[in-house]
Amino acid sequence: MDAEEGGHEFAEEVVADQVVMTQSGANSVKAEQVEMQQAGAISISADRVEMDHSGAVLVRSHETEMKDAAGWIIIADKLKADNASSVFLIARSVEGNVKTVFDPKALVGLSIGIGASLLLFGSLLRWIWGRRS
Repeated sequence: MDAEEGGHEFAEEVVADQVVMTQSGANSVKAEQVEMQQAGAISISADRVEMDHSGAVLVRSHETEMKDAAGWIIIADKLKADNASSVFLIARSVEGNVKTVFDPKALVGLSIGIGASLLLFGSLLRWIWGRRS
């Protein structure tokens, strides 16, 4: 999928063996290999993903390479990054620099904190309602 001269393309769903996106976007991309140049996607599911000056909400792959790219949720066996960023990152192997808000350890800590807070809040509410009866 390449952009037309002077314009940009957007696709709802792309399913193919190989997808090349240049100055374009898609809601869903499912392929063996995805190459993105100044492109964006909501969801990418592929064996290999290459992102250059691109962004995605969700990337699921065996191998992801990101250069000056960003993703909200990156799930990969292997991530190679050069000036990349993500909110949630789950990867077996990370090479290069990637700025991440939440890694798996932070997610566990956050989950424990939220769970404990809910338990305390629930106990407090039961105590308050029990006193009124």
